[in-house]
Amino acid sequence: MLSSKIVYFFRLPFYRFFNAVSPGIHLIRRKLANNQCSFIRNDNRFYKLKGKYNGSECFIVGNGPSLKVEDLNWLKEKNIPSFGVNKIHLIYPQSEWRPTFYVCEDIPVLETIKDIVNEQKNILKFVMGIPGIKYDRNTIFIKRIASEFTDMNFFEEPVPYLFCGQTVIYLCLQLAMFMGFKKIYLLGIDFSWNFDDADPDEKGFSILKTDSPHFVPNYFKKGEKQYLVTREHFDYMVRILNFAKNIMNAKGIEVFNATRGGKLEVFTRVSMDTLKKRDSRN
Repeated sequence: MLSSKIVYFFRLPFYRFFNAVSPGIHLIRRKLANNQCSFIRNDNRFYKLKGKYNGSECFIVGNGPSLKVEDLNWLKEKNIPSFGVNKIHLIYPQSEWRPTFYVCEDIPVLETIKDIVNEQKNILKFVMGIPGIKYDRNTIFIKRIASEFTDMNFFEEPVPYLFCGQTVIYLCLQLAMFMGFKKIYLLGIDFSWNFDDADPDEKGFSILKTDSPHFVPNYFKKGEKQYLVTREHFDYMVRILNFAKNIMNAKGIEVFNATRGGKLEVFTRVSMDTLKKRDSRN
């Protein structure tokens, strides 16, 4: 009992000191990386992308059931930068499209597909640095601040952290803003989960009784773990995406939802068919 009090007595000042100096340390890291002279190679890789796509448009491609191969083929034809997430590789056999950037912060998913992620050589990958993921020249490790269903933040700089927001789309929005994109379109982000067909374990993981809808059947194979999406989770994601929308709008960044249907109504809806016609006239 006495030893624990002694440890606490010394630990508390350390935490207070660390919290006091952390903002300064983070600022130094960003300044060094912005000049490509950081001693942390991962930071330099992040900052090579800062403002690189200033004023451009991009697509963030989800894994929802509405995702159509012809839309992805159009992105490839027009050479529009895009983000792909999680198990987007399952659509590769149907299309020559590949995302410009790949993002995955879902550890159970990443553990399942780490060999596939490692094999992707021509895509810039933003992934959690879990065992088995190779740190090659096309890989940038992300660190996230996970949140309860009350916390909200949006980081304009990816060093040292991105804010989790309980959805990989939230990380993509932060990265897209950092890279300088001014128009961001969401595609295949349906937000159409089944809420009543999974049993969570003590860590919040679940084994689904039936697969939630995705762009391919059997997106999750039998026995694979995933985070449980509950009604509370869904409501939080809607709130925090509204939070991000306000921040981005204030910076002159527009986000549109080009998903064909779905249940996400945070962002102004646009039609993919209309976008294609607009592009054909230019």
